[in-house]
Amino acid sequence: MNSESYNTHEIPTALWALSFNSNGPKGIIEKLIKYEELPSLPVFVNLGFGDRIGNTLDFDDRAESKNGDGEKIMATVVQTIPLFFNRFPDKIIAVQGSTSSRSYIYRKIVREYGAAFINQFTILSVNNGISEDFVSNVKYDYLLIVPVHLLHLFK
Repeated sequence: MNSESYNTHEIPTALWALSFNSNGPKGIIEKLIKYEELPSLPVFVNLGFGDRIGNTLDFDDRAESKNGDGEKIMATVVQTIPLFFNRFPDKIIAVQGSTSSRSYIYRKIVREYGAAFINQFTILSVNNGISEDFVSNVKYDYLLIVPVHLLHLFK
């Protein structure tokens, strides 16, 4: 993947978080990418991101900053995924849009960037508790990003 992205900075958390600055016509807007274990299923990790709220580990995942750098922001988030799996190879990432428009954006990201990582992980869509191979024009409840060596868990 050769898309332009922002430099990220690690933030100490229970699992893994990174921050970066969006830079555009509306100025500098700090963003936060956070990977959090799901308490009831610790092998699953939620990937969330949005506008960072102050100096906390919280973010607004519904914010639409419209700073003219949406593609660069998405590339930045996507580029953290293989880095995450390098650190945590036995985790599965869950991604769920906070709104229907965010879910659409996530489907678009998978269409654009998914092939770049085909040898490292597979993307499954989940509807009503049933996982299947990702299809870009199908709405889903959430996505799972599964390292290739863990795919046997879904067969």
